[in-house]
Amino acid sequence: MFDPSDPTRTLPDRPDAPERRAIDARVKSSREELVEFWQAANGSPPPPGISSRLLTYAAAYNEQVRSAGGLSPAARRELKKISDSAEKRSSNGDTSSDNRSTTKRRSVPPGTRLVREWQGAVHSVEVLEADYLYAGVVYGSLSEVARTITGTRWSGPRFFGLTE
Repeated sequence: MFDPSDPTRTLPDRPDAPERRAIDARVKSSREELVEFWQAANGSPPPPGISSRLLTYAAAYNEQVRSAGGLSPAARRELKKISDSAEKRSSNGDTSSDNRSTTKRRSVPPGTRLVREWQGAVHSVEVLEADYLYAGVVYGSLSEVARTITGTRWSGPRFFGLTE
């Protein structure tokens, strides 16, 4: 049966496979051994508060890398490209984790008025250059406005019908 919490789930089914035995040994390690393994593999202590489960996953991954060779060169290039792009955005002051919200934002030009009826009341939001104006208060996101209106967390674009 498939168990997603099993860090050895991607290994060969043969219990006698060397990589399987090495990872099984790591999974059964004490927390102190896992911390030592982390330090040896990463050259620094693990982050404070890291769970034993995450240490086990990291140890299993490192064993798999040692036995199977790690990521392909193409995967490494793709990850490097993503990392460089994120660093460039962060150095430009863009703290968003991806460009989806900016893409959606561009589809609603400043000056647009978004109207939504909620529990019998009509709510109107004006799209500003970088923010939203609702009931005389400026909000940084549509989700903040939707939360103010409903009292619960909503996807702002979804609440106002901008996405499905």
